[in-house]
Amino acid sequence: MLPDSYPITPEDLEETVDRQQVRLEEGDVVLIRTGRMTVWDYPQRFLQDGPGINVRAAQWLVEGHGAMLVGADQATVEYQPATDVSGHYLPVHLYLLAE
Repeated sequence: MLPDSYPITPEDLEETVDRQQVRLEEGDVVLIRTGRMTVWDYPQRFLQDGPGINVRAAQWLVEGHGAMLVGADQATVEYQPATDVSGHYLPVHLYLLAE
C-alpha cells in the first residue's frame, strides 16, 4: 500500500507503464491500484489521507495518452489532502469532470 497522502506523479505512472510493459492508447480505461483496499474494514483509515494521482498525473493520462476513464481503489482517486491546486478540495475530480 502506498503511504498516506502519497501524490502519484506522471513519473510514477511512466515507471509503472514501463515496468508492467503496457501501452496506453486513446480511449483506455485506467485503474490505479494504491493498495488502499487493504484497510477497507477500517473506515477512519480508508477514508482519510489516501494516496492517489495528482493533477499533473491526471493531465498526463488524459492529454498525453487519451485516457477515457480513470478510477482507483480508494475513495477519491486523488491523494488527500490534495495540495497541488490551491483552494480546491478535489482538483483531480474537477479536472477529470471538465475534460
